[in-house]
Amino acid sequence: MSCVHQAHRPRVIAIQPIAFDKPEQILIVQNEISAFFHCPVYILPQAPMPQEFLNMSKGERYSADSLLDWMDRRRSDSISILVGLTNKDIFIRKPGIWGIGDHRFAPADGDLYAHRLRTIVLHEIGHDLGLPHCPTPHCIMHDADGRITTIDSAGTDFCARCKGKL
Repeated sequence: MSCVHQAHRPRVIAIQPIAFDKPEQILIVQNEISAFFHCPVYILPQAPMPQEFLNMSKGERYSADSLLDWMDRRRSDSISILVGLTNKDIFIRKPGIWGIGDHRFAPADGDLYAHRLRTIVLHEIGHDLGLPHCPTPHCIMHDADGRITTIDSAGTDFCARCKGKL
């Protein structure tokens, strides 16, 4: 992977922490994205979670749909990809967005947690780059279908077919 778009413009990736209280995990994500795409990744200042996105119907959860729209409005033209990180529980009307606050996400093992965090972030960036879900089982773009075990068994890269689409 390289940091250059199809239009030969440098890709600018930024991380937006949103009520995210684990700075060491932000650094993990920054380092993993930078190493994977071979480009600098910037960390934006911490932002509070907008309370109007709160939905208490199934416990304290925040609307990912609203959060994505909010992030899109805040993203400057100089940022190609904006990765939002929150450890609040989120929900979305369509599948495909994971909340780190999700109870299924955090294992006791630090290495497994880092693998899950890396895989999910790179998967979502893949979608942002136009990649669909992939049928190849160990490709990062393989659809987890709501199962954490699928994420655990994911490889460390896109398959050849997905790489070819980038």
